[in-house]
Amino acid sequence: MERPIEETRRIRRGRLASEEPGIDIRPGPGMVIFYSVCFTVPLAVAVGCLALGSEQLLSVALIMAVAAVVAVRPLLVIVADGIRGRLLTRRVRRTLGAGLPERLHAVRFGLHDQNQLSLAPWDTAPVTEGAISVEADGLHLYSAERSQVLSLTDVWGAVLVPGRRFTPERFDIYLRSGEAFEVSTMGAGALGAEMSAAGIRVLREL
Repeated sequence: MERPIEETRRIRRGRLASEEPGIDIRPGPGMVIFYSVCFTVPLAVAVGCLALGSEQLLSVALIMAVAAVVAVRPLLVIVADGIRGRLLTRRVRRTLGAGLPERLHAVRFGLHDQNQLSLAPWDTAPVTEGAISVEADGLHLYSAERSQVLSLTDVWGAVLVPGRRFTPERFDIYLRSGEAFEVSTMGAGALGAEMSAAGIRVLREL
């Protein structure tokens, strides 16, 4: 059973208040390359074994084929997430219009119901598409309804929440004022890397 957001955030604040070090987030196609190798190498071995036509190599070909099938599923998920992320970015740019920075991250705000303890306007339903840009002066938040700049000194930290069953990853962002808001994103690696580089400590959900 999923915890209420109030209890979850109490636990996350406790971790941010501790001396727990932030995680190292690096952008790039690392997982795509990893799963591509895990797929193509066994597949190539399986095809090679079948081409040789030796009965002794049939078991090897079968094992390699199974390994390729296992590796292709997460690879397809990563590729599909990348496509969805690019489509969301284009849609956000069309919605918000000109004047946006070149480097921004499309996100969804408003992930929590109004009857829950929502600590920031950005956190309250309905779900709204928008963007975050990490700049030298802070986090720039954009949506069709509002925009805001959060100074980097006002940001206490963030918690990366892994996605589940094709749902995107999330960042729960905490401010020193006591407010918090959660965003979902298809580009958690790039956004997390930029926040870390800007001095924002990022933890991973346990």
